[in-house]
Amino acid sequence: MSTTPPEPPAEPTQPTEPTPTVEPTTPAYAPATAAPAYAPAGPTPPAGPGGNFRSSRGKTIGLIVAGVVAVGALGGLGALLFGGGDGDKLTSPGKAGGQPSAEVSPSTDGGGILDPTPVGSASPDPGATDEASPSPEATDGPTLPSIPTEEPSPTLDPTTDGTDVVTIGSGVQVPVLPGWDVVGQGDSDVLLGDGQNSYVYAVTGVVDPSSDAASVISASMDSILPKQSYTQLRKTDITPLEAFGSVVSIAGLQYQATWTDQQASVPLQGLLICAVRQDGTAIIMTAEHAPPDEFESSAESWAPVLNATLGLFGSS
Repeated sequence: MSTTPPEPPAEPTQPTEPTPTVEPTTPAYAPATAAPAYAPAGPTPPAGPGGNFRSSRGKTIGLIVAGVVAVGALGGLGALLFGGGDGDKLTSPGKAGGQPSAEVSPSTDGGGILDPTPVGSASPDPGATDEASPSPEATDGPTLPSIPTEEPSPTLDPTTDGTDVVTIGSGVQVPVLPGWDVVGQGDSDVLLGDGQNSYVYAVTGVVDPSSDAASVISASMDSILPKQSYTQLRKTDITPLEAFGSVVSIAGLQYQATWTDQQASVPLQGLLICAVRQDGTAIIMTAEHAPPDEFESSAESWAPVLNATLGLFGSS
């Protein structure tokens, strides 16, 4: 009886190679972050662009709407006239007389918000006038430098009523009210923003105690409102205000200009106030908003910051 031969063993199956995992591709470039339409810059030092105060401001040159904005939280500060509807209140820079020597701008020690310039401490020039000596307007503006990202966060010190403040040169305190943030800070200056195109800048320095605020404004205009950035600048006459507390002289003016850099031009309107204390400490503040036609209504946001700062300044 024949037997069936055994079947050969089945060949082992070959393992199938796993399907390679497809890794997501990395984009060739990182998408750029959109730059804000309006961000502040600071006073450019006389030596060149890059300044002390960083406020991005812009403003189309238009007529000032008649109105008065109160700037005195103490009740005794009075109000600063912005000017009437007539266009002659705003004037373009022209030729003026001698220039005062008392200047306030961010300090070189530790730096301002941007590139710093020295704080003036000279006695006022006897031949000084209240008019600034304007220079020709620049036709092109510098690139607006960004605030260094490695800067430490500003130190906020609470006051007795719980309000946060930033302390700058000479112990001057600038309140950071609800809705406002510190955009940049130097040893002698600070810039605040409310996220709604309003900015308040404050810079402090030491001048001769006999200096009047109008002369300090005239001497500091090129630092606070540098021509390279503030093109088509128009401003009202300097208006003296009523002194209060330890403040022996206070004055202000209103202005319009177009903030210009290599990326954009932004029309804005602003208010500048200078106060000099009996110890020679001086503070210059600007409040700016873009666009200009919203400046008066935006005072609800920035006026309390000026009021609170002046109140603390005059009580020291």
